Amino acid sequence: MKEVEILTLGMSAVALVISLRANRIAEEANRGNKKNALARSHQKYVDLLRDLQKGLEKPRRSLEKSAHTACDDIIKCLDRVGPRSPVSGRELRHIFVDVCDRLDREYDSELTYQTGANLQVQYYKIRDLECGDNVPDEVKELLAAIPETKRTALLMEAREYLANYWKEHDLVAGDLGKFQKQIEEALAQNELEEHHPLSDSPKLRSELVALKAQCDHLLHMNLPTVRGLDGPPIPYPISYLIYIGTVLTSVKRAWCWGKCD
Repeated sequence: MKEVEILTLGMSAVALVISLRANRIAEEANRGNKKNALARSHQKYVDLLRDLQKGLEKPRRSLEKSAHTACDDIIKCLDRVGPRSPVSGRELRHIFVDVCDRLDREYDSELTYQTGANLQVQYYKIRDLECGDNVPDEVKELLAAIPETKRTALLMEAREYLANYWKEHDLVAGDLGKFQKQIEEALAQNELEEHHPLSDSPKLRSELVALKAQCDHLLHMNLPTVRGLDGPPIPYPISYLIYIGTVLTSVKRAWCWGKCD
């Protein structure tokens, strides 16, 4: 091979390497431009998320605090009825707390995506725990420990301790509904945008959806069927009491919904 041909081949190889490198740089720049464009397009949703997270913190903490107080007062009601189960010897407060915690955790994974209305239907089923062949052991213990003649009175006494919780809920309901609507409108607006759907930022979208679900659930956790109670006949007062305790337990830990171990 002549020297000129070798030189030509060498120059061609160098040119090819330079061309490939230039293409790679151009591709990286293009990806960077797309990423920057996506970030700019989604910044308004990032800002919305941060603003609503900050805005929700105060009403959420208010509900958590009042739910905690109401739950403690209801537990004290159980202490006055009887200190221990005749079945296991356990204190009634521990049995009540355990069953409410267990039921709450069964629904935990649904708290980040289910609608508030749909999940409340599941919670309503707790009011019938005493009914049927598969009554939980904790419920059996409470029924064995609490005389039938005292069950409705216990429920109505517990209901009185919900007054402050309902007051707080009424105060924050407007904000919860407003926050939820803002997210719904933002998600709907993004669906109409031709470029940069939120599906391109899955973490951001999932955080917005989870925050919307949190607002929705807190809005629905106002125990409306208990608020309407005015005395007997109440078919399953102990189940009703556990329903109240489960909802309050869920509200107490609203800050960590969807994060149960």
